[in-house]
Amino acid sequence: MNNSLEMGLPEKFNIAGLNGGLTVTFYCSSCDMNVTRDIYDVNNMELALKEAWKEARKYFNRCHECGAWVCDDHYNEDVMKCISCHPK
Repeated sequence: MNNSLEMGLPEKFNIAGLNGGLTVTFYCSSCDMNVTRDIYDVNNMELALKEAWKEARKYFNRCHECGAWVCDDHYNEDVMKCISCHPK
């Protein structure tokens, strides 16, 4: 899906079918940390992504410089940037 950044989603995510629903896995932009959510009763891929991201969002931080979604280990909370943009 090319418009993941427009939707405010992380760059790295994976979608797989799951017994009538979808499994969506979001990844930190800097490492392999991931959060997986199972979404059922969704007829539209975009709605499934939005619903899954609503649940997974709390495990990621958005860099205020480059826009990357990163885990706590790769986020400098003092300056609200990823450690690639501003190391701890």
